[in-house]
Amino acid sequence: MIRRLLLQHQRLWLLTIAVLGALFGLLLLLGALQLYFDFRSVLTGRSDLSQAQYIVVNKEVSTMNTFLGQKGFSTTEIAELKAVKGIRDVGALTGCRFDVNVTMGGGAIEGVPGMYSDFFFEAAPEAFLDVQSDRWRWQEGDSVVPLIVPKDFLRLYNFVYAPSQGLPQVTEEMLMLVPFNIVIKSKNGNVLYKGRLAGFSERINSILAPKNFVDWSNENYGPAVTAANEVKFLPSRIILQCDDASSPELAEFMSEKGYQTNSENLKNSRLSSLLRVIMNVCVGIGGLIIVLALLIFLLYTQLLISRSSYELQTLIRIGYNPKMLTARYMRYYGLIYLGILIVVVAVLWIGKSLFAGFMDEKGFPVPDGVSMPVVLLGVGFMVLFLVVNFFTVWLGLRKLAMPR
Repeated sequence: MIRRLLLQHQRLWLLTIAVLGALFGLLLLLGALQLYFDFRSVLTGRSDLSQAQYIVVNKEVSTMNTFLGQKGFSTTEIAELKAVKGIRDVGALTGCRFDVNVTMGGGAIEGVPGMYSDFFFEAAPEAFLDVQSDRWRWQEGDSVVPLIVPKDFLRLYNFVYAPSQGLPQVTEEMLMLVPFNIVIKSKNGNVLYKGRLAGFSERINSILAPKNFVDWSNENYGPAVTAANEVKFLPSRIILQCDDASSPELAEFMSEKGYQTNSENLKNSRLSSLLRVIMNVCVGIGGLIIVLALLIFLLYTQLLISRSSYELQTLIRIGYNPKMLTARYMRYYGLIYLGILIVVVAVLWIGKSLFAGFMDEKGFPVPDGVSMPVVLLGVGFMVLFLVVNFFTVWLGLRKLAMPR
């Protein structure tokens, strides 16, 4: 009965326009945000956009560097990189300052001849490695040195070198069982270590040894670092842990500084910039429609209270508290906004399912379902609508309850 009194003078056409405007605006805004997340996951290869990415960076090589030598990354330059937005951490790749040879005796793998090669080592901080192995440990006095090699090395051997030489292909497990010798040339003569593979890295395209081994060997087998030559031994490569390797801001910073990384990241940064522009346009249009819908809701509420002023004043005079009447209106608006949110999320879910199927067919898998930030943003907008309507109704009823 009271609900009928409160709503008998409502303008349904005005309410319909407001609901449709809120539906369309919220759907456009949340849809643009969801598409942005999906395309970002395709560009970055991540289903979880909160997961960090890693890129290896070096300085550009010029003709002058050929004759004068390349200068590595100073502590100041590393600090500048750490301050760039989106970079979580920076790790220096420590190179070896000594000559290394690796030998493998014939017969270690059936059909594969013995091998000898000049080698090099680098070391990365533990937090930047993508290989977890019980073998990955070394301390002073150990005769066995674990190594991590790039998976690309194994692919090149299996699919390029081995077929051309009539050699058998090998698996990761087979290679990890094969021992080899590491010969370090020091000022006091050659030093022999045994080597074993601890894993294969997709992240760092280098031959990695434990950092404490490389640091200790540099100190004991390499030339001493002095004020005169310390620039020569600065890290020539660094690894970045960042939110998004395809970030346009990161690409612009590296271009300004003359730093280089995988060119695919730079291509993706341009696509990411384009996606961001498109998303901003859609979000702007959707936000404008939502604001207009909110204004129409406010107009609808003010007209509803104004046209029902006699009934509302009568209810207040016979003992109905404005708070209770406000709560009645809020339940009514709450059901409307909840319905809007459910419809928008349902449409997004159905559209996302169709879109995910289409992308899977094209070879670009995207995460299932609607992203949680998108749903939370929708809930936030509906709460905002409810709060604004609450104050509008409350102020209107208080004005009617004031004695005249």
